[in-house]
Amino acid sequence: MASKILFDTRLNAVPTTDTVNEAGGKAYKFPPKHALAQYAATGCLSDTYYADAESQLAQIMHLALLVPEDFLARVAVYSREERHMKDMPALLTALLHKSHYFEPVFERIINDGKMLRNFVQIIRSGAIGRKSFGSKLKKAIRKWLAKRTPKQIFKQSSGSEPSFGDIIKMIHPKPQGAMDRSLFAYLIGKKLDAEAKEALPQIVKDYEQFKAGELMLPDLPFQFLYSQVKTQLQWKALALQTSWHGARMNLNLFARHGLMDDPEVVAYLAEFLSEPGIISTSKVFPYQILMTLKAIPGVPDKIRKALEDALELATQNVPTLPGQVVVCPDVSGSMSSSITGNRPGARSAVRCVDVAALIACSILRKNPDACVLPFQNQTIEFQPNPRDTVATNAKMLAERCGGGTRCSAPLGSLILAANTGRPLPDVIIYISDNQSWADFRRDDHTQAAVLWREILRRKPSAKLVLIDLQPYTSTQLPDSPNTLNIGGFSDEVFEIVKQWLDGSDPAHWVSVIERIEI
Repeated sequence: MASKILFDTRLNAVPTTDTVNEAGGKAYKFPPKHALAQYAATGCLSDTYYADAESQLAQIMHLALLVPEDFLARVAVYSREERHMKDMPALLTALLHKSHYFEPVFERIINDGKMLRNFVQIIRSGAIGRKSFGSKLKKAIRKWLAKRTPKQIFKQSSGSEPSFGDIIKMIHPKPQGAMDRSLFAYLIGKKLDAEAKEALPQIVKDYEQFKAGELMLPDLPFQFLYSQVKTQLQWKALALQTSWHGARMNLNLFARHGLMDDPEVVAYLAEFLSEPGIISTSKVFPYQILMTLKAIPGVPDKIRKALEDALELATQNVPTLPGQVVVCPDVSGSMSSSITGNRPGARSAVRCVDVAALIACSILRKNPDACVLPFQNQTIEFQPNPRDTVATNAKMLAERCGGGTRCSAPLGSLILAANTGRPLPDVIIYISDNQSWADFRRDDHTQAAVLWREILRRKPSAKLVLIDLQPYTSTQLPDSPNTLNIGGFSDEVFEIVKQWLDGSDPAHWVSVIERIEI
């Protein structure tokens, strides 16, 4: 008898595909709200495996016209406050420049100097249809400056293109006193007389003394100081006072200056980098720690072990899921794309497959009975060691990367196993870019949708979660009471998955965003 799964005439229970994905495979188009949320959570505005930065920008601007202004405002806030993105929320804020939602969104999203420079750069580029700063935008930036003390402004003023001096020249803020007046003049490069120099904030005077070699180390961010450090003692002081992210990102720099030969520095950094309280308040992406582990071959084992401990702590928000869980990380060739996209001078060494492996092994850590079922053209056998760290297991899994993308492969393997008497799982979690192309059907359905229907026929309570790591606008399985699509790679994803498994709202992710108050 012919296979009922492959040749079933009752395919009216399976939704008809309505688009072709970037890889050329049949797919289901996300509704505009979900598609915009997908970009907000994963969009890097850089080239990915299948899409360049320009097409991403065009998609975002198109989607922004299709959703209500209040949703655009909410997704902008969500992108910044929940997903800790930078370029994307600045872009969405700029797209709101004509809306009455602009001011409250600007105040919440443009919350530091880096974000202000991002926003100004986006406007000046003309990418959203304007280059000039009208009264509304100038007023928002002046208000931003007025709410901060001169010390705060200076500490957040590092960076260029645009510099804070460029911004001040554009908006002409009104100084609130002699200190503001002197600081603004200093930032735009004006020559100051003795009176103006005296009126500068003390932090600026300290910085000038530091540059002249007259002060050990002022209370300023790492970005201000490292290019001006002149002595080994200053390098040691810098390593001992930098932020958590500053320490993580500059371990190789510290090593080049001999600090990894200093037992005091090594002991301090090891303790600092693995401090639970600091990790919880530093908005740490687990993939950022993984990126550091991949990039520090020359640092002492004590610091590497501290970072592995930090990774364990950063993934502790992964929930314990109900029932039998199967995790399906995509290890196909397209997952070799950088998780933050390819941009000159800013390409992350961490690939999508590394993040997929990290998420899979993190789920396994909290759900030790879970099964990990990697896939490409077919499913791949993988036996992680439960005693190994998340980092070790993730590295072993990511090494399987290569081949085509067949998103239906894990579902087919689970059905074949069920045919031999093995029970079907309660929860199936995919981590992928969803760009399936190696499992074509002749009808208007994805193979994944057909096989998922068969699993639901056998086990109606089964749940499927598709975590998408890239900014594309289609899926292999549309949302339903048993299926959740969600984008992104922050810890917040885990909480949404847990909430959905408890409530099973078909549009749960969009609902989470719609509940944000503006």
